Amino acid sequence: MKKLTLTTTALLATTVAASAHPGEHGFSVVQSLFHLLTEPDHLAMMAGAAALGVVLWFKLRKRA
Repeated sequence: MKKLTLTTTALLATTVAASAHPGEHGFSVVQSLFHLLTEPDHLAMMAGAAALGVVLWFKLRKRA
């Protein structure tokens, strides 16, 4: 049950943060990096990807 609750919470958190936002995505590296690091929806997606990576790393490490 705890696993289902955690999964549901993560799913709901990412769907709310995935709403579109106004503004252009810059074409230079600096503009793109600035945009990625200042928009909350991008930060949430990066945090989710990092958390998934950590979870997979621990699971694969236990299996070995």
